[in-house]
This record gives sequence, C-alpha cells and structure tokens, in this order.
Amino acid sequence: MIHQSQDVEIGRDELIAAMRTDCVTSLAFYLGEDLTLDVPPLHKEIWGEMVDMVRRVNLNEWTEHMQKLFCVPRGFAKTTVIKVAITLFMRYSRLRFTLYASRTTIMARNACRDVYKWFIGDNDQNLHGKATVEKANETEGLWILIIGTPDFGYKRIILKALGSDQQVRGTNIDNWRPDLMILDDVEDNDTAKTAESQSALDIWLMGNLLKASARRSVRIILGNMINSRTMLYRFSKDPTWNPTIYGAIVRNRATGALESL
Repeated sequence: MIHQSQDVEIGRDELIAAMRTDCVTSLAFYLGEDLTLDVPPLHKEIWGEMVDMVRRVNLNEWTEHMQKLFCVPRGFAKTTVIKVAITLFMRYSRLRFTLYASRTTIMARNACRDVYKWFIGDNDQNLHGKATVEKANETEGLWILIIGTPDFGYKRIILKALGSDQQVRGTNIDNWRPDLMILDDVEDNDTAKTAESQSALDIWLMGNLLKASARRSVRIILGNMINSRTMLYRFSKDPTWNPTIYGAIVRNRATGALESL
C-alpha cells in the first residue's frame, strides 16, 4: 500500500482545502495507519486528473459525458485511489450518485462499503459534521446518506454497487440516475478468454450499463490490459475516452517509490 506520514497540525479550513487538491492528504486522512509506503507519482497523476474533472464539473464545462480511461498494471492500489476519489467527487462537486461497477457483485459492494464507512467514520464527521444514514443495505448494494460539505452545508448522496455478473437494475433512485460511474476491473481473464465471453461483457457495459447513467455523467474506467480483445484495449485507442496508459511499473531500489516506465 501507500504511505506518507508526518505529524503536522493544521486548521479545519486548511485541511479541507488540502484534501480537495492533494492526494497524499486525502489518502492519509482516510487510510490512516494502513498507509505504509510513500505515495507514488502514478497516484498523484491520477488524483490530478480527478481534481481537474471536479473543476470542470463545477464550472459546468461539459455538455454530455466526461470520460476518462486509466490502464494501470495490477498490484498498484488503483482501487484504493479511486475509492478515495469518490469522496472527492461526492463532497467537492455537484455530483451526487456514484455507481461503482466491478467484475463481481462482491467486489463492487466491498468497495462501496469502504467509502460508506469513511463517510460515517469519526474522522470525517469531526471534520465535516454528522452524517445521516437513510439506507445501508449490502444485499441491495445500496447506501443513501446525507454528508456534510465544506461550506458547513449538507448534501444527499447515493452509492450503488453493481457487478458485471448482475443485470443492470436499480439505477433510477428517487428520480436520480448515476452521474458518476466508476468501472473498476470489470474485465478479467474469463471475460477476455473468447470472442463470445467478451461480446457478452460488451453488451452488458455498452448496451446496458452506460445507458443507465444520467444525461450528463462522469465515467471513469480503470483496469489492466489483458489482450487486444478487451474493451480497455479498444477504448485506449478512442480519444473520446481520454486514455492514460501506464506501461511497466517498477520500484526504485533507492527510494522504494513506484515509478512507471
């Protein structure tokens, strides 16, 4: 995992401002003692892209869908970074309904549950005010709560988990549709094994999932490239997905930091 730990005292406003822009601050705030290695440049680059997307959302610099694709090798905590980034979007932008999709229902629910626990945790509530839970149902993969915002206000948000092993249902909640879609490792060796298995996933994602979003949504895909049959490979050639592709990643022997080649 990732680590950056120094005992520094700062005020509430300074901490909130830092969490809005600084990857290290947000990761340290939510992960605490689980942060055990230095935060690599790769994570800071991904966070910077998220911060820019929040800026564009709030300035209303979009007309339909804002799309981003990250190709990242396995084993480099991309899921941890994107889970913390959900707190960035839900708290600092106009977005309010996160749909988190993964290869399996269990993976997606586990990720949403982590984010939910951060929002209702003592650290978060001491900083932003008490959160009110309207619904927390792991069987449905659905969490609805009201969280504090940086301006001392409150905001109702929804977290919805969905696996590619499920039908796309339950994405219209109180007349809200997902305006933040996170697709994290929806492909694996099984889905990419044959043309038929890949076609089934293509239909699920492009024929059903993406169509379930709000009229304007932020769509972020993260995964590792398995072969040229995958959606990740094909989308990496599509400029409308604004792809960022990381090659091999190694650990610097001198510093211990992860570096992309």
